[in-house]
Amino acid sequence: MTLSKEKLQQLELINICPQKFRKEILKSINEEGIKAICECCLNVLHGNIPLTEKQKGSLSKHKRTLRTLAERKVALSKKRKRVLQKGGFLNILIPTALSVLSELFHGAH
Repeated sequence: MTLSKEKLQQLELINICPQKFRKEILKSINEEGIKAICECCLNVLHGNIPLTEKQKGSLSKHKRTLRTLAERKVALSKKRKRVLQKGGFLNILIPTALSVLSELFHGAH
């Protein structure tokens, strides 16, 4: 995963904002933020981000969305639309990914 400080900060912002403001933040997030979410999906699908059985069960309901976001051939505009429509998986995906990513980022720098 190509992790930049900007991507990490955007994921942290999405993670800490209250649920009622999350959709507004996702509407205004830039291309790099959407790419960061897509990279998290890809890493979850490839098993690079460890998940508990409970997290796997919760994310399995969103497997079609995760696969769409991880697919390189899908246009970024369609991915943005999918994130806005099906954002329920972000409550599970982002905190889990952030714990691994921040460990990698802070360990590497």
